[in-house]
This record gives sequence, structure tokens and C-alpha cells, in this order.
Amino acid sequence: MVAIAFFIGRCSSGALRKQQTGNLIAARDSVAHSVVEINSLQNYVATKNALILTQADAIKAGIVEREKLKALHLKELVTNADLTGIIKILRDSLKLPPEIQFVTIKDTSGSYLAVRVPYQWKYTDKFVSLTTGIRLNKLGYFDLAVPFSGTMSIGYVRSGFLKTKPVGLFTSENPYLVINNMDILIVQDKKNLFQRTWFHMLMGGAIVETANILLRK
Repeated sequence: MVAIAFFIGRCSSGALRKQQTGNLIAARDSVAHSVVEINSLQNYVATKNALILTQADAIKAGIVEREKLKALHLKELVTNADLTGIIKILRDSLKLPPEIQFVTIKDTSGSYLAVRVPYQWKYTDKFVSLTTGIRLNKLGYFDLAVPFSGTMSIGYVRSGFLKTKPVGLFTSENPYLVINNMDILIVQDKKNLFQRTWFHMLMGGAIVETANILLRK
């Protein structure tokens, strides 16, 4: 009877240990990047393992701020995802527009190329618009616009035979957006009485004892 009760309790505590191990891996995990095709368009995906905690434990660990929840009037948090990223763009050897004029300057140090002011240069594509140059007052300027859009998906993905793991995935068509870090938290409800380890052990013992009584009759 004790062995069976222990086995039932072990099944419950085993799931808890698995979750704790997953949380440790997620805390040390780094962001993985990949490219997938969705509706014939390339999407850039950032993926990271997710933590699973109760709301109370997340607050104790400093992952979620109690004051922030109050300010947002959130009584119950379901999922939380913090992202940090950078718009990173590199373009080289671009053609200059014909209105930009170069002149050769000669002085005691020799000759060199210079550009007439006002000088303006533009670069535009689907994901970025940049205008820069120098005005007649000899002051430089730039105007940069980067449209930003993406989707944060949080759920479970297959990690082996009959196994899944919690992950967060940020998907965007913008190739210039690089996600440096993601902290994903899945808030888990507190376990009910019938979900607790000691309850499983108690019920296991009760079931075995009842079976023994019935067999002796």
C-alpha cells in the first residue's frame, strides 16, 4: 500500500520537478533566431523557452511587479513577455542621387573631393525610410522612420515523443529587427486540493486499503 501511494505521489512530484528543471533551462536560455515562410512572405522568428510560475511566485522572484499590476488594474495575469531589441541596418556602396555635386578643392595640403551644400541623401525600402544631409547653415540632420509590427505567440511546442515545452515566439516580417532578449512567463493557477502531492498519496493509500478490505470479504 505504501509503495503504491508513494508511486502516485511520485507521479505528481515528478511533474513538478520537470517544471522546475524547465524553468531553470528557460532562465539560462538565450534567444534563437530563424526564418520561416508565412503566406509566401519571409518572417523572422525569435524563440525562447518560457517560465511557468504562479502569479505569487513570479512577484516574489521579481519577474512581475505588484505595483505595475495594480496600476494596470490587472487582477489576474495570464502571460507576461518582456522584449528587448534593436533596429540594425547596414547598407554599403549605395548610389547617390544626381543632384549631389562633388567639387575638387586644392590648397596647400593638396587636392581633395568635397560636396556642395545643401546636401541631402535618402534611402527608402519597405521597412525603413532615412533622409540625411547638411543644410546651408552647415548643420547636419537626419530623419529616420522604421515601421514596426510583429506578433508575440506563447504556447507549447513539441520537444520529443509525447513531450512539449513552453516557449515564446516573436514573429515579424521586418528583417532589421533583432531581438536580443525575451523573458516569457506563463502564469499558472495555484493547485487545487486534489492536485497536491499529499492528496494523491492519501487517495492512493485509501484506494489500496479499500481494495484490501473488499478482497478479504
